[in-house]
Amino acid sequence: MSALVDRIAPPPATKVIVPQSRRELHEYNPPAVPDATIEDVIEHDAECVTTLTLDGRVRGINRVGCRLMEFADPAEVSGRAWRDLWPVEARMTIDDAFRRAVAGEAVRFDLARPSPAMPDRWWETTITSIEDGRGQPVAFIAASRDITDRMQALQAMQAVVEEMQHRLKNTYAVASGMVSAFARGAPEREAFAEEMASRLAALGTAQQLYHREDRERRPIAQLVPTLVASFATPACPIVARHLPGTLDHGQADAVALVLGELAVNSTKHGALSGMGAINVTSEDRGGRVEIRWSERGSRRVAATVRDGGQGMTLMRRIVAARRGSLDMQWKAYGLTAIIGFPKASIR
Repeated sequence: MSALVDRIAPPPATKVIVPQSRRELHEYNPPAVPDATIEDVIEHDAECVTTLTLDGRVRGINRVGCRLMEFADPAEVSGRAWRDLWPVEARMTIDDAFRRAVAGEAVRFDLARPSPAMPDRWWETTITSIEDGRGQPVAFIAASRDITDRMQALQAMQAVVEEMQHRLKNTYAVASGMVSAFARGAPEREAFAEEMASRLAALGTAQQLYHREDRERRPIAQLVPTLVASFATPACPIVARHLPGTLDHGQADAVALVLGELAVNSTKHGALSGMGAINVTSEDRGGRVEIRWSERGSRRVAATVRDGGQGMTLMRRIVAARRGSLDMQWKAYGLTAIIGFPKASIR
């Protein structure tokens, strides 16, 4: 907090705060503040700052916090369980965050906390420990920052994405209907139309399953077969098996884009354009999960890049945005693409 480095005249009968020696930036260094001065320090902070006892009760809240949280008086919340100041549906998250803080973690989370003036208000909150001169925790500080504007922008963007996905699924349905209508009455075309309808339906299902805003981790064994099933052909099957591991929502989106791009490229230039085979597997390496696309066609690879092609750049960017990597290994008759992600902690 900025107030910890401001020059503040100490009240009578208190000790001056002595800054700790500088440590490496990567090392978590909880502040050490004399117990009697904690509330005096947070009073000058520009954010909503609440001090908590070791058992999670409110010791104090600064005036900025009272105004932002719409409390009439700090005494209104003093001594109450901090979790009770949040909506019922948020309290499991609060409990988990406080347990982690007690265990020594630096904790951050985003939660909605409506107020009479702002029924759709969101807060980004961090919890850090305050230690005495012996390095023992004496209290916790919960600093909350209003992120309502950011969350509303994200929600508006998500609404646009969901509308686009809905229209895309409708487009799949319309295209499937047109193909079926065109083939009706011609047996030689009906089999093709049925196959195309099933592919379009599979693409629509993948869009619905994996383009929703949630924080759940998805089994790779559920994601990958859904994404690749619609591209397989009798001359080039796609075998998706041995798929341990899970992905979060953002990683699943990146995998969906990469596998889709690989499949489309293969239908134009690779194994899916003729005869061949594609295997998709994954490996859970403990701290990292990898998905491997192994493709072998019946024709030699003529080129590995295409003038004006943007697919490779797009794939690398979307994977890098999720802290992942994409390794393309070209061979004489195909390629192996490896998508890797570090395992993120579940919040």
